[in-house]
Amino acid sequence: MSTSDAARPVVLHTSWRGRLQQAVAPLILFGIAAAGFVRAGEPRPVPVVLATIGTVILVIQLFDFPVVTVFGPDGVERRCLLRRQMLLWDDVASIARPGSIESATAVNSEPGRSPAGRQRRRSSRQGLVAEVGERRRRHLLTDHIEGVAEYDAVERGLREWSPMTPMRASRPAEGVAPTFLYKRRRGTPDALPVDRL
Repeated sequence: MSTSDAARPVVLHTSWRGRLQQAVAPLILFGIAAAGFVRAGEPRPVPVVLATIGTVILVIQLFDFPVVTVFGPDGVERRCLLRRQMLLWDDVASIARPGSIESATAVNSEPGRSPAGRQRRRSSRQGLVAEVGERRRRHLLTDHIEGVAEYDAVERGLREWSPMTPMRASRPAEGVAPTFLYKRRRGTPDALPVDRL
């Protein structure tokens, strides 16, 4: 296989909406907790709990909410604000959407409605997760669905880099905006140097 035919690393970006939600939630909780502290004049249980929840959300945002995900020959790299995590292909059981059809079927037995149909509607907006290890622990890769060309590039890369890793995520609908619209620099994914993200 020539270098030009080899699958290139694929870069996916988290949506601005997801980033804003992750940033605003702790600020709101900290603000309410601070108002509670000021009003009471001493620490009270409710403001302490709100401040604790805000701190947990902030830690997740900084260390476990990926801003950029890179699919490459060695595995999937999750780039968070204060941490980079490499998920090696040997450890990745599959690439899926959050809430697989199997789990929807198991927990949702509402009569007269198809769990698979509900799942398809939900997954039309959801991003990707990597299921890792025998217990299939899920790691968020993107919070919003990718474009068709990006999906095809990830699927092509999987076939080359890790043929035994199944792509269980449904294909996005035509016309879905690509995730590179969420990045700070201009250009297309092919023009974006992976090492400069």
